Amino acid sequence: MGILIYIFVLVTILLSVLCYFFDQFSFNLDTPIENWVNTATYFNGILTPPLLAITSVLIYLTWETSKKELKATNSVLELEKAIKIIAAMLDATNKSLDRSISIKQKNDAFERLLKNSNKNEKMPLYEILKEERIDPKKGKYRFFCILNDFTHMECITKFGKPDFIPQTTLTGKTDNDLVFDLFKHELMNQYFMDLPKSDMARPIIRFIDIMDFIQKYNKKPEIKSTLIDLFLLSIDDMILKLLSECPIIRRHSIFKIIKDH
Repeated sequence: MGILIYIFVLVTILLSVLCYFFDQFSFNLDTPIENWVNTATYFNGILTPPLLAITSVLIYLTWETSKKELKATNSVLELEKAIKIIAAMLDATNKSLDRSISIKQKNDAFERLLKNSNKNEKMPLYEILKEERIDPKKGKYRFFCILNDFTHMECITKFGKPDFIPQTTLTGKTDNDLVFDLFKHELMNQYFMDLPKSDMARPIIRFIDIMDFIQKYNKKPEIKSTLIDLFLLSIDDMILKLLSECPIIRRHSIFKIIKDH
């Protein structure tokens, strides 16, 4: 398009100058060489400035076009990069849900159970865990709890009981049963309690990292919207519902947008 405009303007200027020149001076092929030199000098002086101006404008327009195309290309590359990153993050997070929770996570849960058992002397748990609070080496209940294998999915789905509430009395339960139920509740707290991010279960930390990544594109709504769509496509509705029960996730600005979707 720019070349056609350039040619049109060039022809127009040339014809205008020729018409004006030959209207003022007669045309004679037999004139001396000096007249031809003067004529060439005249046309050079008349045509050079506007042609330079037009060339400068066209160069600027070409630069502007290249700049826009480069910006568009960079935006596409940035979107592709963001999609690859979040796809890998989502895949790793979904896979982590089916993995067994670590010994450390189970130990941390039992430590909180021991600490909480010391708060109320009237509760059965106070007496049941008294020996282990005094001498941690006598870890009868600790070993019993930690040797059980759980996946993150089991914990985040509340062991298949959406309204799971641990029993705190011994009615119809053995000591082992009571400790085990309360231990599972402490495990669940790492997914649903209002704890610092570093104290949350690994999949919850991953979900927070994903939302933090999406949040980086707040000033680029097209990329942000695409990443949110990918999040919704990759995460099961049941998991989304359960995640909404986690305060640190529920407060996240990106999760609020996700819920609105």
